[in-house]
Amino acid sequence: MAMKPFSKKQLNFFRFSTLVLDEFPKVLRKIFIRMWDSKIAIKPGFISWDDSTTVRNMLFASEGGKTDIPTGKSIEEWDCTALFKATIFAKTFSTPGTKNSTLNDLYLKKAKPAPGSFHSSVQSPTGNQDETYTLVIDRLRLLRNTFCHSADAEIIKADFDHYVKLVQNALTAVKLDTSFVDDVGQMSEDDFPTEKVQKLNDCRMKELQSIIKFHENMEHELSIIKERTENIDSMKQELSDVREMMMKNTLEDNGVRGKLPKSRIPRRDPMFTGRKNEIEEITKLINNESTRLLNIWGSPGFGKTSTTVEVAHLLKESLRYRVYFFKLHHVNTEEKLLSKISSIFRSNAVDPTLTHLDKLVSIFGEISFPVLLVFDNLDDLLLGESNPTDLRILLDELLDSSASIKIVFTTRGLLQATRGQMEGFREFRIRSLGLASSVKFVRQLLPSFSESAVQKVVRISFHVPLAMKILAFSLVENSEDIAITILDEFNFSESLLGQIDDHAYNCEEKLEKIFESLFKRLALNEKQALIFLTLFASAVISKNAALDIISGETGSRSKAVLSLNALVKKAWIDKDVSNQYYSIHPLIYSFAKNIAKQGDFEAVLNSSQIFFCKHYLSVFLRRFPGWKVD
Repeated sequence: MAMKPFSKKQLNFFRFSTLVLDEFPKVLRKIFIRMWDSKIAIKPGFISWDDSTTVRNMLFASEGGKTDIPTGKSIEEWDCTALFKATIFAKTFSTPGTKNSTLNDLYLKKAKPAPGSFHSSVQSPTGNQDETYTLVIDRLRLLRNTFCHSADAEIIKADFDHYVKLVQNALTAVKLDTSFVDDVGQMSEDDFPTEKVQKLNDCRMKELQSIIKFHENMEHELSIIKERTENIDSMKQELSDVREMMMKNTLEDNGVRGKLPKSRIPRRDPMFTGRKNEIEEITKLINNESTRLLNIWGSPGFGKTSTTVEVAHLLKESLRYRVYFFKLHHVNTEEKLLSKISSIFRSNAVDPTLTHLDKLVSIFGEISFPVLLVFDNLDDLLLGESNPTDLRILLDELLDSSASIKIVFTTRGLLQATRGQMEGFREFRIRSLGLASSVKFVRQLLPSFSESAVQKVVRISFHVPLAMKILAFSLVENSEDIAITILDEFNFSESLLGQIDDHAYNCEEKLEKIFESLFKRLALNEKQALIFLTLFASAVISKNAALDIISGETGSRSKAVLSLNALVKKAWIDKDVSNQYYSIHPLIYSFAKNIAKQGDFEAVLNSSQIFFCKHYLSVFLRRFPGWKVD
């Protein structure tokens, strides 16, 4: 029996089905990628969306390690519901200072259209691009819901034309091509054979099931929120106490606080995991009135810096301290240290002829509001010109200048010279990460791997965060079978973990073995790029300088960019928020420095020094154009 011809209403329905089920996901993917690349990829540690396992793991981590977004699958497999979760309902795209509010929270909760209707406009009235994206995505969501909840497989022409116009206006608002909408509108009955119609019906049912599941999850989350807000009265009292403390501090400060520069702390590590007990203990030590100087120490790669950064942010947020964090990698003289501090604390009232130390003593003498100075990685200073006794005298002078100042510093080993010789000295050791926290940390990086594979990464890395991170990122682009083969190449004894946590045991030696194995897996251009970075004597490396030197040696700036991006992606180096600077962990820097002395790389490194000199000579000539070089 011949199939009965479609009515015009049915044909409109199938056209709209094609638009929603086939084309909407493509549009939403384009919008998501555009949002990711413009807002997230520019942050340090993140990369542009290439649909790799690495970038999907970054999305998983930025959602807090728990999400309904199917980050284990390619974005090409995400349906409309998944893409709505990844955009307007995602924490990833929250605006700084909004307490992880989603785009839906910011722009839609107070602007919901009446049931069965749509937003009158998808253009932000204030020109806010985030708001426009949100309104466009929500219009597509409402159109999708209208389609899925339709009682009959029919749409009258007036409604179909209205829906098409809504889609075209939405795409135009975000500068996307609309030609396919016209193409769908021209589809005839011949474009919808029985198989196509059945497929559309199946897809419609799947979308409807996704909608139902999404709403069930939302209702569950709302019930949790309601339960938490029942304690609002006690929270109000706590807020009143905080206000009282702020007022007290302001009155006691007599205006001096206003003269202090703002707190300066590096951004938090987005993958920081665990250390709850350590953070509580360190915070307790700092807040103790008798503490003036705190030495946080532990083996390299264990997370001293990231833990100290976390503590610094919490103390700043408590409103009890102004916090100033100084990274001292490659700072090997007291004068360089004092110069770094002086770059933040300046005063026109201080005699400019004074030494850096005398200037700081004069400025600190006027401070009455609590100030916390954090000196991260003091080891280079101890290995440089200063000896422990000289350093103790310097710290004494800074602390004696004001009773309001406390100092925290990190080192690989306990600074014995200050122990028992300085009043108010305390120490705290950072050990390897606990098993549960280690597994959680690696799970963020390898969400699609089995529990046994994750546990294997943790064991091989000895629970050391730096080692776990670089090992996991080296595996993330591989299948689990290949990853297991790579991991089996590591034949470290299970008993080594206990040895590594023993202060007498040299942890660096074992970590270097991990680095050596993973370094061999880098491409030659990536190895050379890492080696070239050891020419710089600073923890922060200008992107332009790095590119000039690497491209000078390789002959291609684009290849240099690819090499540096690969090193960032594999966690050998980091990049900052502005994407203008790179940084390298002191332990990796030390490893690369040693590799550079080997025959395979020594000649290349020596020749690259010419480009190093050329770069800084050109910088000098740009600053002083009157100089001539013969």
